[in-house]
Amino acid sequence: MAGELNGTAVLIRVETSTGVFTTVGSQRDATIEETNDFIDESSKVSRAQHGDYGRYSSRITCDHLIVPGATELAILRDTVRNGTKIKVRKSESGTDVEEATCVCTNRNASFPDQAPATISLTFVVDLGWALV
Repeated sequence: MAGELNGTAVLIRVETSTGVFTTVGSQRDATIEETNDFIDESSKVSRAQHGDYGRYSSRITCDHLIVPGATELAILRDTVRNGTKIKVRKSESGTDVEEATCVCTNRNASFPDQAPATISLTFVVDLGWALV
């Protein structure tokens, strides 16, 4: 189907120094989840449920990042261990489209014998996404 966005064209990059965004690994899978809570405003007047939008939240999950070197591995490690918020930028087909400040809530590292190290990360977006 024409116009589809292939997953290989979407990159999640992190700010490694002020204004410099780096792809710290080759990702095999990234998921961006956005959710709204539901505020129930129903009453006994009607059986039908009635409500409105509640709290918005967003989460980014990056599975199987292949990390190219020790510097990139340290960036991902330090954001979790130091409790440092990190800016994440989403790029589609080489064009930066949106960014968010995030808290990294989970980092899993795998170091298989005779194969590239892989990292899995979960970020929670702080205060929402902004267009670049």
